[in-house]
Amino acid sequence: MLRKVLFWKASLAACALALAAFLSASPAAAQDKCTLKDGKGIYIGTFTGFITASPNPAFVGPYAAVARVSCDGKGKCAGKGTQSFNGIVVPLVDTGEDVAVVNEDCTGSITVNLPVPPFALHFDVVQTKDGKELFSVQTDAGAVVTGHLILISRNPD
Repeated sequence: MLRKVLFWKASLAACALALAAFLSASPAAAQDKCTLKDGKGIYIGTFTGFITASPNPAFVGPYAAVARVSCDGKGKCAGKGTQSFNGIVVPLVDTGEDVAVVNEDCTGSITVNLPVPPFALHFDVVQTKDGKELFSVQTDAGAVVTGHLILISRNPD
């Protein structure tokens, strides 16, 4: 009797695993991919780290920023906020010439093109599948900066 009960429990467990495997391979799972459209909206974010090399030696040291960032869901983002370079507080102004790329596996990159002085900053990003959070790391030499952005609205400016 005990053998029959164990056999049926094992069979039931095997069926449950097979069903789970089938469902994970279903078309619904195939649609569970990230796109630029998932990142459409307004985000608030923080960025922290260190600047290890800069054309302006006064900016070498701890870095922190807060920003409000608006993304159109087509690869363009713009933002503004406040940043501190080694205790020197300056405005953060990003006019929207950014280029974002999102891969199906929710990884991607953002190039932030700043107008003054004209230069580009590069970030690798990971977003949640629903686009409600983005995590970043700056990939430029001389910067060790990470970021965390949280969606506050799906309606960009």
